[in-house]
Amino acid sequence: MKICKLLLFVVLLVPAATFSEGISIAQSVNKTQTAFEDSVLFEIALTWEGKPMAYRFPKPLTPYFEKFKMRGFTSSINSFINDGIEYTKKTYQFTLKPISSGQANITPVTVSYVSMPDSIEGELISESFYVTIANPIPKKEIDEMPYYWYALTFLVLIGAGVAYWFFKIYDKKTDENLNRSSEQNILEDLDRIYKESGNDIKSFQTGFYRLMGSYLLKKYKIEIRGLNNEELFEQLSISDLTSAQAEKIHNWLTQAERDKYSPISSKPGEVVRLVTEIKRFFENKISKS
Repeated sequence: MKICKLLLFVVLLVPAATFSEGISIAQSVNKTQTAFEDSVLFEIALTWEGKPMAYRFPKPLTPYFEKFKMRGFTSSINSFINDGIEYTKKTYQFTLKPISSGQANITPVTVSYVSMPDSIEGELISESFYVTIANPIPKKEIDEMPYYWYALTFLVLIGAGVAYWFFKIYDKKTDENLNRSSEQNILEDLDRIYKESGNDIKSFQTGFYRLMGSYLLKKYKIEIRGLNNEELFEQLSISDLTSAQAEKIHNWLTQAERDKYSPISSKPGEVVRLVTEIKRFFENKISKS
């Protein structure tokens, strides 16, 4: 009986791969039952015979997870040799956190691809998964505090009030900086980078690329270092940015990466035009927040 259950568990975790024109898709979850406080790892793997550039994936994945919230996403690609033949494997991994108990569904995911160099388009579709999420563990009730804890709490509150008053009186400037939004900070830093660049496009784009990297990491937890154009667009697309905002930022960063190493000098007014466009973008974000 235990052997039968084990075989059923393996079948649930590793469903059969789907093949289409030399490329295959396989998917798995690391568990089909999870505690509410735990997480589930969902993986999609694409495998094909040939080099990494044999296929291109123009559209980001848009999976839907019932009763789950996506807390992490990674993608990787690597090649390996099997019986003298080169294969490539591209892997997408989603870390899912339960938001509701019961039976959750990971719906099929469509992966669009283009075979190169003939540019033939195609689609692969993953299979559906069901994961059972347990009820949350009840929180322990706090025991009634002894009377002297009330006196200690009162003293702590008085001390905190004095410290807060001291902070407000003697460090107003720091307090104002803490209340500023990320968009307000980036507008101020943008003016500084523009002045330091002296209208040189390569100098400005170098500073702007670093500035956007810090902004995206702080605001949306996106680390742009080491990402190629496709991976960067995927990360922006699954953030809280709108599709138009994600596309705009992706275009800016792609252009900045090219301009940093371009041997051509900037055209008159090019930096001013770009600064004006970026400012308008973040001023609109501030007005809508």
